[in-house]
Amino acid sequence: MAVTIYTATGCARCKIAKKYMAQKGVEYRDLDIKAEGKDEFNRFYRENRKSVYRGPDGIEFPVYFDGQVVKQGLGVVVGHVSSPKVAGFFGVGLLHGEWVDGIHISQGDPEAIDELVEALAYLKSAGMKFEMDTDGRNPQVLERLLAEGLGDVLIVRLIGTKDMYAAQGYDLAEVEKTMALAAKFPEYRFALAVRPVVRPDGAVEYLKPEEAGEIAAWVKEATGGNKHPFVLTPFDLKAAADERFAGLAPLEAKDLFIYRSKARAHQVMAAIA
Repeated sequence: MAVTIYTATGCARCKIAKKYMAQKGVEYRDLDIKAEGKDEFNRFYRENRKSVYRGPDGIEFPVYFDGQVVKQGLGVVVGHVSSPKVAGFFGVGLLHGEWVDGIHISQGDPEAIDELVEALAYLKSAGMKFEMDTDGRNPQVLERLLAEGLGDVLIVRLIGTKDMYAAQGYDLAEVEKTMALAAKFPEYRFALAVRPVVRPDGAVEYLKPEEAGEIAAWVKEATGGNKHPFVLTPFDLKAAADERFAGLAPLEAKDLFIYRSKARAHQVMAAIA
């Protein structure tokens, strides 16, 4: 199937994607949206608006289209060309320059680790750095990436206490292994969004400060340390778009002071983002 890649004049990330496609033997049409490809891209965008992400800085290029599938952004395009099996690992990124983000370790298929390593190794050879995130699943993927020297920043996005993880079917041993591996990356942090929680009786309320302390204590228990970067953030209710949260007032940074105090009892570097 014919592949079209929409690029922008002077887009270094587009050149990296095209070089990889050439290496993999993918034939493609290259259309510069600021030159000969402007009109065609405008038509494509009108027809595929829902599949093309437009961020605060506009549309991220390159944009790949094979007649059925739209892929956007350097990491996503290279991952897709490497193998469709790695699709779960790559999502929309917001960073620019030498950084590739939107790499979600816990959302991909660990059976596709060889293909993931190949894609990341190519990007690294092109001078790119990686910001990755995880909710604790797939620690075996993290181990492999550490062994391969891939991964510059890792964010462990904590979703709750041990009981909350268990209630959602997580393997606690896997989560704890991820916590222990995180500190081996060149840069890392544990991130806790103070999110709404649906209690067993159906009540909806924010995570309690005591629970933030319990989570910080769990990190200490799993890692054997109490000096990890531990960042608290307000939860974005609008982004969640969950009707169950409609009765909650948004939290402000000042509301997190008590959460920070509870967390600092176990992680002395706890801070509010």
